[in-house]
Amino acid sequence: MAPAAWAAYEVSQSDITANLLTNTPTKWTEDMTVEWTQPSMVSDILNGYYYQWNNSASSLNVADTLFTSFSASAGYPGCSTVMDPASPKVVKPKAELADLNSGDFLYLHIITSYLDIASGTGARVSADVVYGPFLIDNVAPQGTVRIVDASGNDITSTSDTNVKVKMAASADTAKAYLNETPDIISSLQLTTYSTDATYPFANTTPGPKTIYAWFEDAVGNVTPSQSPATYNITLLASTTISPNTWTLDLAAGATKVFIVEGTADSYSWAISDPTVAEFVDGVNTGNSVTVKALKVGTFTLTAGSLTSGTITVVQSFTRGDVNRDKEITAQDAVDCFWLAFQTSWTYDELATADFNQDNEVTSQDAVDIFWESLK
Repeated sequence: MAPAAWAAYEVSQSDITANLLTNTPTKWTEDMTVEWTQPSMVSDILNGYYYQWNNSASSLNVADTLFTSFSASAGYPGCSTVMDPASPKVVKPKAELADLNSGDFLYLHIITSYLDIASGTGARVSADVVYGPFLIDNVAPQGTVRIVDASGNDITSTSDTNVKVKMAASADTAKAYLNETPDIISSLQLTTYSTDATYPFANTTPGPKTIYAWFEDAVGNVTPSQSPATYNITLLASTTISPNTWTLDLAAGATKVFIVEGTADSYSWAISDPTVAEFVDGVNTGNSVTVKALKVGTFTLTAGSLTSGTITVVQSFTRGDVNRDKEITAQDAVDCFWLAFQTSWTYDELATADFNQDNEVTSQDAVDIFWESLK
């Protein structure tokens, strides 16, 4: 067993370069320099220093007899010699640090080699002094982004300009950035990374979109600009029945075309009250339909799961103005009397001549209109 080294030759008072904090994740992209105080016994011959970086806190098993030189041939591959004992320092090139992530524990081992003239014991080495762990984190987090519906299922198109985003990224991710162009814009920064988020489209023009996502860790490493996570999605025009006002007045007897914007998909359309409105020619499939208002009332129109809202049918003619000259006169009563001989009537005829609104035109309606003309 080798005799213990003199304390005067022990490595001590290491000065870790600024910002390289023990046991704290640190972004380090420049050459890393560590300096320490050289031993005090300068009367003996100081050969130099042996240092090694590895991932173990355990002291190296060194033997005095092997430290005649600091070379790989002497059994110490990867060792280095500080040729100037008056300026003890070690540099780890940034090229060796580039791929280190926060999960990599890095330790520095330093040993002094000297020739002990005073005691006559010859070549000696100090104990292995270990510094660390250093958590060098120079690797940007990576992740994925998905656009989902309310149930969490992936979607490839949507009309919602505020979409649900699910992200998955490296464990050390702290922030995420989303944008529609391959550039990070700080105003779109999500201050805290979350697996669930909402992204508001800045460009709401319908059409194909690409959402780009960058991830940043706690020490500032950001996904490279040339390799963000991407998700392609088509933003549709407002997927509601147009007109998409919640209340719509439709004149009795008038027709209106309703269309699901932004898609050519076929829908099964339905009218909540078929006595108030009907589909023209009975056509109720496709991405559009034509609806005719039958009488005063309200109804809702749906296309699959899409709803137009409340549609109010308003009177388009004056009841009793059978000839529609904007006056109620005895002539209207006469016209109504002749209509009473028919067995069926058009919407317009019922709207004006069915004065008592029993869905028929009778002589009683003619009498009622006559009395109304005298007012």
